[in-house]
Amino acid sequence: MTASTRIDFWKSWLKDKTETQKAQMLALKESQAESDTLTGLLNRRGLENSISTLDNISRRTGLELVLVFLDLDGLKEANDKMGYQEGDKLIKTVSSALQSSTRNSDIVGRWGGDEFVAVLTNDKTGAKRFSEKMKKELKEISISGVVARWDGKEPLLSLLEKAGEKMKEAKKTKKPGGRSKGVGFMELI
Repeated sequence: MTASTRIDFWKSWLKDKTETQKAQMLALKESQAESDTLTGLLNRRGLENSISTLDNISRRTGLELVLVFLDLDGLKEANDKMGYQEGDKLIKTVSSALQSSTRNSDIVGRWGGDEFVAVLTNDKTGAKRFSEKMKKELKEISISGVVARWDGKEPLLSLLEKAGEKMKEAKKTKKPGGRSKGVGFMELI
């Protein structure tokens, strides 16, 4: 092998290695762009992208979907009284409960702050099992939730917006300290 051939070989090898590293870095950045750093769940962007994809698949296949919008009650008060580290623990606890209460086919993420979203790829019976598991796992934490069955007539993201609005309305009328610990759900549809 001549010196020129060796140089060409190493240039080619370095170029391939550099391209591989660039691809790995890009994949990592994309993953981080759609993941919540505290919980490891999908973040809002990741949820929106995954929900849009699932919306398209569900329209083609007739897959039944149930959307759950959750709000961790009293997070601000917990942060004020006990500090942000304790608030972060509460968020991680809810995140863990969501992950253990859902299946791989479901979409779960942190919508922002103290709000979480789950899109369950099953029927109403599956949603009932989900709510029972959540209630069992989060006995000591107060969570409010809106459950909406998707009928396929509107975009799934629109239903999510409606669920968020329904949650805001419910929070406005709720009296401070009015709910005991545990998970409370209300039906949207």
